[in-house]
Amino acid sequence: MAILELYQAAGNQRNGWPTLFDLREAVAADRSANAQARLAFLDAIDPVLLSIGEVFRYRVGWSASDLARRRIIFLLDAASDVERDLILNTLLLMAFTDRLYQGRSNAPMDLWIAIDEAARVISPANATGGIADLLGLVRGAGIGIDLSTQTSDIAPAVLSNTAIKLVGRTGSATDSDAIAAAMGMTSAQRQALRDTLAPGQFVIQLGEGPWRKPF
Repeated sequence: MAILELYQAAGNQRNGWPTLFDLREAVAADRSANAQARLAFLDAIDPVLLSIGEVFRYRVGWSASDLARRRIIFLLDAASDVERDLILNTLLLMAFTDRLYQGRSNAPMDLWIAIDEAARVISPANATGGIADLLGLVRGAGIGIDLSTQTSDIAPAVLSNTAIKLVGRTGSATDSDAIAAAMGMTSAQRQALRDTLAPGQFVIQLGEGPWRKPF
């Protein structure tokens, strides 16, 4: 409700949209809100605002369509897990919403988003909300998402909504078996995968075309 009230107060001001700092101050000043809920929100948002700081004070920024026309590498090594989730999910949601407003449906892929070390954002702990949910929506919007991870601890929705899968040599038979099973490999093929796959070699299953068997 606080977010809606802030946007209603801003009206149609393209140069004056509310920021997360405005939201924080609005919630802190709202004495009619549930006290525990208000304090829980402030406890969650204050560390993020203090860590990222000035970035969330900007009222005008790049639009999703502007960002999609450029080749950009976002380095989030120094960001906390909360900050990474916020940035990644916001970028993906912006990209999808922009395509939705354009009326795209089953469009050819013209935007490629690669997320390295994606284990946390696609883990079962984030099985609802964020990237796991968006994957089921972006498939027809012309967006390709590359999720690279070194573990098979992946939310089921992610495996179900990623048509192209690759597996390389792993340090754990559990990881190898889990991804191989998601690709439909037999027990004998899984054993061969563990025994013969060399560094630099991968097994892939394609999402389109008549050939669906891993190779």
